[in-house]
Amino acid sequence: MRVTLVADARSPIARGWIQAVAAEGHELQVLSTYPAESRDIPGRLEMLPAVPVLRTLSPLRLPVPRPRERPKRGGRGLLPPGARSMTPGARRLRNFRLLSEMLCRPLVNAAIRRSLRTFRPDIIHALRIPYEGMLSEPVLRTAEQPFIVSIWGNDLTLFAAGSRWFTRATKRVLASADALHCDCERDVRLARTLGYTGVAAVLPTCGGLDGSVFPGQASSENARVRLGIDTKRPIIFDPRASRGYTRHDIFFAALPAVLQEFPDALVVTVGIDRDPELRNYSRDLGVDQSIVFLPNQTAGDMAQLYAAADVIVSPTEHDGTPNSVLEAMACGSFPIVSDIESLREWIDDGVNGFVVDLSSSGFSSGVIKALRNDELRAKADSYNRTLISRKATREIVGPAISGFYRQALDAIASERGRTVH
Repeated sequence: MRVTLVADARSPIARGWIQAVAAEGHELQVLSTYPAESRDIPGRLEMLPAVPVLRTLSPLRLPVPRPRERPKRGGRGLLPPGARSMTPGARRLRNFRLLSEMLCRPLVNAAIRRSLRTFRPDIIHALRIPYEGMLSEPVLRTAEQPFIVSIWGNDLTLFAAGSRWFTRATKRVLASADALHCDCERDVRLARTLGYTGVAAVLPTCGGLDGSVFPGQASSENARVRLGIDTKRPIIFDPRASRGYTRHDIFFAALPAVLQEFPDALVVTVGIDRDPELRNYSRDLGVDQSIVFLPNQTAGDMAQLYAAADVIVSPTEHDGTPNSVLEAMACGSFPIVSDIESLREWIDDGVNGFVVDLSSSGFSSGVIKALRNDELRAKADSYNRTLISRKATREIVGPAISGFYRQALDAIASERGRTVH
């Protein structure tokens, strides 16, 4: 079939979905909300006149929060935990971003209409609610083709729950959608509390892990040699990028207790190497000599690091199904994650990972227990590789995407009383 994807085509996650759809033999048109290179993007790539990423234009840097206990649970209306930890400044910036996008929406919608008339797709799919779904909703709610929207991990629990503007805009998108894709069961349930009634599928947002990279065949020794790390030295890997909901500060505060138990342990981080607040904070804690700050890595290099790591940590306040956790599980690293409902869909606490409280004591206890228990980590390795091969590889997810698209076509055909080809 012919598929139009509205996406931020810079994103590795979006690119994974694009490649998975193309691998199924579908003809693609990609409408990107931000400038992107056509490399690795099959089909037609067109740029929409959307607002550039505001943080690249602004010198403002929000301070890194210092460790504290997890915010009290509770959300707005029917929504789950909201963005309680978001500072007023961050909330204002996010609302300003939404306002800026909405001001550009007439231009974006006109460009989408022109592209759809030329390509004439069977399916139109916005790969996130903010901002792709919100930008394209006026066009797509009236299109004759099925309108599908994806929910990424924080679209509801962070964005929609953190602002009345985002709540209203999210509800409008869900009301217009003919089909819904989520990366966790939790978000299907939450979308239905917000009024969504159509068909839904739960699939990894990346389109499934690429078997040529994950599970990584590169040995642990390759990464250790590259980093100059002794083969017996414990490695703790923090692969999460710097985001407002990612609490590297809490994980760093857990390290003194971990290093007291395992003084030769080494922490490897990726993508936070240019964050001076975190670097200064690690020095304040006296743990900076035990941390390697790496820049962003290629997928192959990440696979090596996962394979080398004894444990990986995911200290987040909000999450769906993070690809970093799936990749780590595929490569044999033991996951230690925050206690978030969506992550419990993959992690059985004490069996194939640890689900811990988002606090310094929670993460220090989890890391210490994992490093002490070689047998548990070995069992989890086998369990997780099997789980990923059964549910999250591209060979599994790709055909499921095609089946989901066909289900959306059938649903709208039934609703309109005609056959959709």
